[in-house]
Amino acid sequence: MSKGAYDFKAKTAQYRKYDDASLAYAAKDIREAIAAWPDGPNANWYADDLHTVAGEIARRAARSAPACPACGK
Repeated sequence: MSKGAYDFKAKTAQYRKYDDASLAYAAKDIREAIAAWPDGPNANWYADDLHTVAGEIARRAARSAPACPACGK
């Protein structure tokens, strides 16, 4: 049975509430789920979920990066 349509807006809001350790664990767990059954009925849903988690990790990394010495951004 498939999980249905992936709600990017809701999942993004959910993952923004996670601390860094929980986000890393979620990414690991999702990767394991995909590896366990890559052609399963929920594989695309898990791929979308991993994409959302990776996006949140990247967003946090960009926000914590030091400012550019040339432009200050």
